Amino acid sequence: MLLTDGEDSFCGAANPDCSNSPLTVSRTDACAAAKSRGTENFVVAAMPPNRISSNLGRTLRACSGEFDREFPEGTRRPGTSYVFLGNATAEDLEAAFTDIGNQLRNLRRIY
Repeated sequence: MLLTDGEDSFCGAANPDCSNSPLTVSRTDACAAAKSRGTENFVVAAMPPNRISSNLGRTLRACSGEFDREFPEGTRRPGTSYVFLGNATAEDLEAAFTDIGNQLRNLRRIY
């Protein structure tokens, strides 16, 4: 699960290799590493929709498990969502986490 409040503060155009970051890893690299281990990434943006640039939205969707793998027939339920953007209120965040919890509660058999 990735919970974010916006753009990376330490990594980005001015610091592409994250050398000045206390974490020394970018969000993109962390997402790629998690995915390479087979992790299903859920992404939640805790911020108003008008603060999500098209580039941020694109990178958050790329971080998620939304388009990563083929799901065998019947293993991915209709309506499964991996990306929850524009959660401006506590109620929005609660709804996003409830949705994720409900998805995780159901056993999914992946071949």
